[in-house]
Parts: sequence; structure tokens; C-alpha cells
Amino acid sequence: MTGPSAWGPRTVAVGSTNPAKVEAVRQVLRELFGERVALVGVDVPSGVSPQPLSWDETLRGARGRAEGALREVPEATWGVGVEGGVHLEPDGRGWLVTIAAVADRRGRISHGEGLRLLLPDRMVEALRSGQELARVVDAHFPGGDARVEPGAVGYLTRGLITRTQLVRVAVVAALAPRLFPELYPSLAPSGS
Repeated sequence: MTGPSAWGPRTVAVGSTNPAKVEAVRQVLRELFGERVALVGVDVPSGVSPQPLSWDETLRGARGRAEGALREVPEATWGVGVEGGVHLEPDGRGWLVTIAAVADRRGRISHGEGLRLLLPDRMVEALRSGQELARVVDAHFPGGDARVEPGAVGYLTRGLITRTQLVRVAVVAALAPRLFPELYPSLAPSGS
């Protein structure tokens, strides 16, 4: 059940200018709604640290970006925020996490997550010492830029999954309640 739909937003704001994030949102919206959706990428703060180190902080960052994008683009129906982070566990393991959030003008926010990827122990140690994931990945895979394609996930999967693909999955998951609102009546207003 794919293809352009007659319903949906006319303008969507993305709380980022990162090409991988914007392209992932563009792909999903074009598949769902066709070419009629205008997409505006805006640089907004996440409201969290540059390197989120928990699932909760990553979620707050995605929500902050979604709500910030919606504020910055008055004609937007939805604001989409994507935040990449790391979830550090007490047992020493660390997981790459990607969360997308979609905010609307009614104060509702939905979110979804991409796959979780176990990070190598030596990368987790560097993260625990205060380094950012992109720099840690770049140090292990010289010549690249983990902030864009293929991203940390691309390097760690030998290109089987790129950052755009990872973000795309998170955006689709965040949009599920928007596609079938009758199945998600409890979609709560933001802040609740």
C-alpha cells in the first residue's frame, strides 16, 4: 500500500540541514505524498548535548528538533526531528541509536526508532571518555566523515546500511501513527 496519497501535509520542516537526514525525510514523504510536499531543512538546536549518551537524551533531542523546526517554519504542518545518539548500558556495552520525531500544530508528537547497532568496545570506551561518535568512527575509518554518508552505521556494516537508510526507517516508524490515526487515539500532546 504505497504510492502518493491525496491527504497529508503540504509543507514539512526538518530540524536539520544534514544531507543524510533531509534526504531520508524527503524519500519517505515523496513516497507517501508525491512531489506536492515542500520540504524545508532548518538548523535548529536539539536542546541536548552534542553527543547524546542515552536513549532518553536522544529522544529529547529528536523532539527538540521537531518542535524547533515547526516553530521556525510557520507554514509547515509537521516538524520532523532526527537525533543520532548512543545508549550506554551499565554493563559497559554501547548501542548506536537513531530516533525520529514528528510534531504537529496540535501539540502532538510521535516518534520512531531505527535499528540499534552494538558498538565496538574500544569505541564505547572513547565515548565514555567524552569523545563524540563521529570523531571516534572517523579515527577508526580514516578518510571519511561519519556525520554524513555512509555514517557510523555504514562503516560498521561495510555499507550494507547507510545513514540515510537508517534515518529513513526511524522516520517511517515515527509516521506510523500519522498514517493510521484511528489506530493511535492516545497520541499524546508534547510535554505530557
